[in-house]
Amino acid sequence: MAFRLVSSGGNVTDAAIVNMPASGVIRANSVIQHDIALGVVSTALENSPTTAIIGVSLDYVQGSSDTFVRVIPFAQGQVWEADCV
Repeated sequence: MAFRLVSSGGNVTDAAIVNMPASGVIRANSVIQHDIALGVVSTALENSPTTAIIGVSLDYVQGSSDTFVRVIPFAQGQVWEADCV
C-alpha cells in the first residue's frame, strides 16, 4: 500500500524529513514503524509493545541497521492519500 502526502497543513510548505536507521526491506511510500528497543525503523507489518507507527518512507532500502532511510514523520494537520489496491 502506497501513501502520498497531500497537504502538510498550516503555513508549512515542505514536510520534515528525517534520516533514520533501517532494518530489512523498506519500499518507498510505505508506512514504517520504529522499534524502540532496537532503535531502527522497518515496514509496518505487526503491532507490538516495542514498536510505534511513525511515518512514511521516501526511499527503497534493504539491509541492516547501517542503512538509512528518509522518513516523513506523521504530524497533526497532515492529509495523506492511500492507494488501497
